[in-house]
Amino acid sequence: MIDKTNSWNVHGLGDKDKRIVIKSVLLKWNPDVVLLQETKLQDFSVQLRREVWCHPDVDYCYIPSRGTKGGISILWRKDKIDLIDKLEEIHSLSCMFRSKTSHLEFYISNIYAPNDRKDRRTLWRELREVMGIWSIPGFLGGDWNVTKSIEDRNRDRGVSRVMRDFISFITNHDLVDLPLSGAKYTWSNFRENPYCSKIDRFLLNSLWEAMFPYTIQSAKPRPVSDHTPLLLSTTMVNTGARPFKFEIIWLESAKLKDKMQVWWSNLTFNGNLGYVFRKKLMAIKEYLKVWNKECFGKVCKNMDELLVQIQETDIVDEVGVATLEECINRVNLKKDYIKWENMEHKRIKNKTKG
Repeated sequence: MIDKTNSWNVHGLGDKDKRIVIKSVLLKWNPDVVLLQETKLQDFSVQLRREVWCHPDVDYCYIPSRGTKGGISILWRKDKIDLIDKLEEIHSLSCMFRSKTSHLEFYISNIYAPNDRKDRRTLWRELREVMGIWSIPGFLGGDWNVTKSIEDRNRDRGVSRVMRDFISFITNHDLVDLPLSGAKYTWSNFRENPYCSKIDRFLLNSLWEAMFPYTIQSAKPRPVSDHTPLLLSTTMVNTGARPFKFEIIWLESAKLKDKMQVWWSNLTFNGNLGYVFRKKLMAIKEYLKVWNKECFGKVCKNMDELLVQIQETDIVDEVGVATLEECINRVNLKKDYIKWENMEHKRIKNKTKG
């Protein structure tokens, strides 16, 4: 399966020095798939591909530019995935792949969106066709040439109709807009008082998000181009690991409710409500694991220590030198031992039922 996908509006590949730089960083990043936008190339030859990504096991497909505008390409490691099908449109290039290891079928769409609102309608139709034909896990990445919110720009220009169309597209198709780590914006005009915006992004469909819940989107260094290259990192969940389970004995703790409220209120994530809710649950799970280990993870050790303390008091009492305080303490130690024993019994019983 693929672990890393880079998406980058390179703003032209005609310059040899730029190709050398891109080849160098791709060698360092070691991706499995590369999405390039605005190549400005009418012919993307094998030799040119090697000057961009020199990995020996790479295949690719592309849509040529229209004059000096546009140009889209998808490059992939053919030792990891096989191309099954592709859809070449005007503003998007989509490929259906099959993993050589897991045999999972998925799709990737590379987008270079037009600025004209009427042309954007064509793009929405293209992508609806892709998602209608391929009901499998997948994601869309590229230069959308539009921001999703006013927070995606360093200057407030209000919410435009184009932005509303983009938001509707994401909502109607239940796409996941991942938070971006490592940068706030993905494009800059590099002027003295620069205008910056977040117009490049990955969008996941619900099937991909469900299968790879730990997928993250991050910004990479920008050695060339006015766009920031993005990295989509996917981690396969280890299905062999023991699943998370709520322990009945946790309810014995009077402090758990307060802890949960503090944890929940202190967690902050960016994204839609569903995404934020899921991320909070995942974070709470990790908090519970740590808390469980601290409070209940050493049950046997705690019970053994209690037995030792009880035994020591018994020995002192046998020789007739135990104080009233020690005797009261022994009663409390026994109560604590019974409490721990009951909780351990409940835990084992619940585990047996599961």
